[in-house]
Amino acid sequence: MDKDDTAQTKYVMEQLTEGKLRKIMKPLYTNEQKAKQLLQQNKVAAIVTLPKGFSHDIAHGKNQPLHVIGNSNKPLQSQLFRYVMESAADYTSAAQSGINTVDTFLEKENVSDENRRAEFKKSLVTFGLHVLDRGSLFDEQVETSFFQQDMKQYYVLSFAAYDLELRRMAAC
Repeated sequence: MDKDDTAQTKYVMEQLTEGKLRKIMKPLYTNEQKAKQLLQQNKVAAIVTLPKGFSHDIAHGKNQPLHVIGNSNKPLQSQLFRYVMESAADYTSAAQSGINTVDTFLEKENVSDENRRAEFKKSLVTFGLHVLDRGSLFDEQVETSFFQQDMKQYYVLSFAAYDLELRRMAAC
């Protein structure tokens, strides 16, 4: 549920729930009453509420916690959702730290307010884009074993190991 109802929160919600994340979760956008009803009916794994003023607070370096309710009847899905939300929060906190560091540095260097505001906006966009780029939750790598790459070697070594085992057993 988006109680903030801003363009920023809509964009963030879209980024959090598109791409590869769609393979593991299907977001529903509804009101609070319907969300609680779906939770009681075990039709959702968790509910997250973005509070009013969320995007304003984030833009100004204030950590505003989200209200998240997990479904105890769906522990695996609920835990996965929790990890996704914690990951998003970690990225957001890191971005806020980066933005604040740039702003503090410029302030200490006596950069004019106008230039600081301009740099703040650039930092906000730059770090924000890095946060939103986290949509690739998992790094996909196909690992093949040595024997999957060359089946001839697999069978030669398998027969050799089998032959050694037969000889060992015969010697006993």
